[in-house]
Amino acid sequence: MKSLALCVSLIACVFGVTHNDLATIVEMVIVDTDVDRDGFISEAELQSEFLGRFDSNNDGIIVKNEFIHGWTTRYGDKHHHTEEFFNNIDLNGNGMIDTADIEGNMVVIDTNADTLISVDEYRAFILAKHPCGDHGLDCTA
Repeated sequence: MKSLALCVSLIACVFGVTHNDLATIVEMVIVDTDVDRDGFISEAELQSEFLGRFDSNNDGIIVKNEFIHGWTTRYGDKHHHTEEFFNNIDLNGNGMIDTADIEGNMVVIDTNADTLISVDEYRAFILAKHPCGDHGLDCTA
């Protein structure tokens, strides 16, 4: 039995099948997005995080497969959770995230409408949009 557990662990390490909890994912996203470490997320930083990291063919849009691959690879989230998260931030439901979706989400993220997005607002946004956030969902499956 110990051999089987060791074998599964080694396979997971070799193939990168590591799943992080949402709190870890959120902190990783914040570190990646707040590039200048000023405690605020600018539109340029948000555009850079999404388009720069997940638009693998550099066409100015992020289709679902690009996002799922990039997000799960970078942050260790589960495929089905990432797909639901994508659907929640794809504001017009057209299966892609573009600058209009990013700008629209900026308005949603800025809950106090001061035109500054704090890392706390960004954290709350991710938790609200991710299926494992404030929804009471069991995200171990």
